[in-house]
Amino acid sequence: MNIVINIISFVGAFAFMEGFAWFMHKYVMHGWGWFLHKSHHEPHKGRFELNDFYAVIFAAPAIWL
Repeated sequence: MNIVINIISFVGAFAFMEGFAWFMHKYVMHGWGWFLHKSHHEPHKGRFELNDFYAVIFAAPAIWL
């Protein structure tokens, strides 16, 4: 029974995270957050782009928790 709970937990977490990532990409990154994400769709020089700030933004709540 424990394996069934683990599988259900894994599939549920995977489905939620995929849905969350899709929502954030469509409505935040291509919406009001376009000013940061736009750099991801354009050629750039250098090692970093403004879009890289999303890693910091999304990691901050996890670090805080």
